[in-house]
Order: sequence, then structure tokens, then C-alpha cells
Amino acid sequence: AAGALLVFPGHHALYRVIHPPPGEGWQRYVEEGVDAVVVTDVRGDAVRNFINGLPHGARPAPDAFLEIAEAARTAREFRHVLLIGFGAGTFAEAALEVPELERVTLVEVSDTAIRNARKIPLLARLLEHERLELVIDDGRRFLQRTGRTFDVIAVDPLHPQTAYSNNLYSREFFELARRHMRPGGAFLSYTGDSVFVASTCLAVFPHVRFYDHFCLGSSGPPANAVGRRAPRSPRTSSSTCLGRSSGSCANTCEPGSSGTTSPGLSCSAPRPSTRTCPIRACRSWSGPRAWHPVPP
Repeated sequence: AAGALLVFPGHHALYRVIHPPPGEGWQRYVEEGVDAVVVTDVRGDAVRNFINGLPHGARPAPDAFLEIAEAARTAREFRHVLLIGFGAGTFAEAALEVPELERVTLVEVSDTAIRNARKIPLLARLLEHERLELVIDDGRRFLQRTGRTFDVIAVDPLHPQTAYSNNLYSREFFELARRHMRPGGAFLSYTGDSVFVASTCLAVFPHVRFYDHFCLGSSGPPANAVGRRAPRSPRTSSSTCLGRSSGSCANTCEPGSSGTTSPGLSCSAPRPSTRTCPIRACRSWSGPRAWHPVPP
């Protein structure tokens, strides 16, 4: 214990170890609260956001526009959208660019993150948008208490391997989200490099489309609303397949399908994540087709 005290960073030094100076031209915004310590570095339109030392959103983020564009194309309508997790506001910004949208409900669990975002003009303007409704709450608790339904539900609040992530990446939560989807609705979830999120999506939704780092689930085939004006990021390259239907950007699992998906999954999904077997408590012992809980 004495040795640990000797090597542990001194007064104010731990903060500098976790968050080194951002560099020339960057402005740092910091907010501390009972729920989190939030650090956001800004330089022009570039944003890097950290919550409790972990990255939680950045700008520019053309992938966020791709994800919302695909969700808008998949859903029958795009009038009422639920976003869980604010990050750097890219999901909200992309959704608000769709003219058909009537209201986006943004649920963010960290009041500290929102207070810090309001210090930054770019993010403050977004939070004050007339079509955006902000709710400070846990995403799962919000859905448990509300009777509202949505055309699109998008979930990208934290990395699937972080603590308590199974609250929002479990089969139980995906089923809860599905019950709050309108007919023809779409569910979007970040997958990262986690095969468990992809397999959990397969366990809940009859129709699933996979991309490099996210999946789209629906109760029926995609609406392919090609006439809907999709959001476009000014920094999106032509190779991101924005607005295209499939090809190299996505693989689809339909009922009865035996194909393969982008993450290397079979359409007969491996073990999904659940509240009792979260992603951090499961590992692959014999390849991507066989998954088992970690032995006690």
C-alpha cells in the first residue's frame, strides 16, 4: 500500500494523466458532477468528448450521418425519433436535417454532460433546437415509464464493453425498445467490435441489417424510402454508401436465412447478451459460432 502511494499521481496530477493538454488551438471545457467528470475539447468544428476518462463522441463524425441516413431509409416514417445518448450531438444533428422529422426525443443520463455541452456554442444551439426534446433520464427507465412509440430508436450511449452496458445492450432492453416501435419502425444500435450486440439484435428482430459498426433491426423488410431526403455530412466521402441500399455496406439476415453477416456471424446467431450474461461476462472459447459464459 505504501508503494502504491509513492507511485500514485499527486495533487491534481491524476487529472493531467487522464486528460493530457489537448494541444495548440484547442479550448477545453470541464464540468464535474455527482454522476460524472466531463471533459470536452473544441477547435473550430472539431470536438472530442470524454466522460470519466473514456471517449464519448467526437466531431467530425460522418459515420453518424450514415447511420441516421440508413435508419431513415429503413423506417416507414421518420416523424418521431428517440435517441439514447448525446455524445457530441452528431446523431441529433443528423436526425434534425431530415425535413420529415417532427420531433426528436433525446434521452441523456448525465446531466453533467449536458451542462458542459451548453457551454459550447455549437452544441448549445443544437440542444435549443425547436424540434428537439431533451430528457435527463436513464434510457431504459425512460422506455419503461413512457407509453410513447417511435418511428426510429437509436442507441449509441456507451461502448458495449463498459460497466453496466448490458442495461442498454441486452436482449431484455432490445425487446423493450421493440415494444415502443411504431409499425414499420427501425431500431439502430452501435455494435463496435462486439459480436454479442449483433447476435442480440438477431435474437430480437426478424429482419436485421449489419454494417461495419452498427446494426439495424426491424419487424419487417426495410421500407427502402429512397425518396426521403437523407442527412448528409459535409465531410462524408462518396465511399460511405450514404443513401445506397446494400452492396458492400450491409449484409441482411431475413427469416430463414442461412447467410453470413459483416461481423462474421452466421444468421443463426451465437449466444445473445442478456441481463444475467452481459457482454463483459461472456467470451469465445471455440470460435465465433460457439459462445459460453466465463466459468466461475
